[in-house]
Amino acid sequence: MTDVYREIQDPATTPERLAEIVATHRELAPWVLQHPNCYDALREWIAAYATPPAGPATAAGDVFSTTAPSEPFARAVEPALSSHPATPFGSAPGTQSAPARVPWFRRRGILIGGSIGVVAIMLIGIGGAWWAISGLTRGASSPEEAVARLLSGVENVDPVTVATSLAPSEFGAFVEPLQRLASAAPAEEGGANVAQLLAEVRASVDLTSTAMAYETEQLADGVVRVSWTDGEMRLSGDEKEIARSVTALYEPLLRAQQSAIYGYSDAEIDEAIDTMVDGWSSNADLDQSWDARDAADWFGAGSISLVAVDEGNGWYISPLLSFYDLQWRQSEEQGYGDSRDLGDAIIEAEVFDTPEVAAEELAAALESGRIERVAATLPLAERRVLSLYGDVVNLEYVVNAYSPSIEAADFSATTSGDRARLSIEELLVDFTEWSNGYELHDRYDVSEICADWSDEYVDSSYSSWWDEYTYWTDQRTGSACLDDPAWTDRLGARDVDLIAVREGGGWLVSPIATIADAASIAVDNFIPYYESGALDELFR
Repeated sequence: MTDVYREIQDPATTPERLAEIVATHRELAPWVLQHPNCYDALREWIAAYATPPAGPATAAGDVFSTTAPSEPFARAVEPALSSHPATPFGSAPGTQSAPARVPWFRRRGILIGGSIGVVAIMLIGIGGAWWAISGLTRGASSPEEAVARLLSGVENVDPVTVATSLAPSEFGAFVEPLQRLASAAPAEEGGANVAQLLAEVRASVDLTSTAMAYETEQLADGVVRVSWTDGEMRLSGDEKEIARSVTALYEPLLRAQQSAIYGYSDAEIDEAIDTMVDGWSSNADLDQSWDARDAADWFGAGSISLVAVDEGNGWYISPLLSFYDLQWRQSEEQGYGDSRDLGDAIIEAEVFDTPEVAAEELAAALESGRIERVAATLPLAERRVLSLYGDVVNLEYVVNAYSPSIEAADFSATTSGDRARLSIEELLVDFTEWSNGYELHDRYDVSEICADWSDEYVDSSYSSWWDEYTYWTDQRTGSACLDDPAWTDRLGARDVDLIAVREGGGWLVSPIATIADAASIAVDNFIPYYESGALDELFR
């Protein structure tokens, strides 16, 4: 089905061909819905005959209805452009033509790193894809199927399949800002949108898997580790082309940064770009294959595995649990397993009556250093991590080493539905470290997005001549705010707050929602600079 995948993600695929595809591959309806050439009559047919059934899904390819007219493609008259919402593909139906190949000299960009760039492109595409299909998808029918779905999405550079594989409790809060970023139109002539970048990546690299086999291990109720035990993965591609595709994502921002901050000329930036791209493509090797044993040796943590979670409507891959599971297994392989126990149950949440109390209790839990107490004050996604991998986080070590003391914790909240924005009125924290005869006192007084700080170094030594201890101290003070740098100010740092969410009949502070909200603020402020071609103003 690889050719079909490529067709439905090619902006030039005709409306008639889209109708033919969805008539024979109804499991691909979400892809077709987000295509710019999907017309109203086809959307209506998909809504009527290719929507998920009411009962539980039995497999990734069996979540759509199979009884429908054989001719879904009654071609509708296309309405005006303004009547269509923006899609991850950019232009609306009726206006999209086959994308012209943008000459390399018109779209150079600074290469941060091939894999990071591809992931960034995929993440932006995932946001738009999930936004478009969130009402049409379910989780996989099993943990193994969740892994297979994710692998299929990666193989096909397909943000829709990847999006529907990730745990909503962890990724859902990032969907809206990523969708807005995916819909943003670059100001500069020849700039590539996300759909073009994905198409170029697909054309530049080929990842395939054969005879994949997995083993499962239940870690807790609704949490399963899925390990790759057999099969082969093969990677091939054009290093130069993938480097060019990736650099296009960073073109506007990094050119503006290099010019505004460091004063480099266009010619100097061009030279640096060419050097970096040539260096990456000459050092990269996209002609490789691995079996399960090769991959396990490379990771140094036994079999490669992902952690799947049951979130009520099916199984999804948990990026957070998968990351911490890798850390735990690596520590076990290195001989630290006995001192870092793996949890076997999800700690129950202790919900609170108000967002303010939830923040105060989280602060007190952090001060205590007890992982189980901290976990109980967090929403499900964060609580799962600390419940199972708390020893990897090793909060108790931090508390013992630095002896934090929270002397004041005062918050105010503005509530809207099931979310609340928490402003820090005052958070006063003191840290003390003892080592080799000296004490180091760090004191932070946080208010909203600003902090005053001081550190005092106290040294004590014994003098046999005077037969007494002598002391000397050194103290430094300072202050800083999140919006001190010009670029963070322009990206809206002044509006960043803690976010609390309603869960289980009460309130809990969510680090994930807080990070996602900050990302949303930054995206909203970034897009006007991006679309107007004024990114250099961010750094002036």
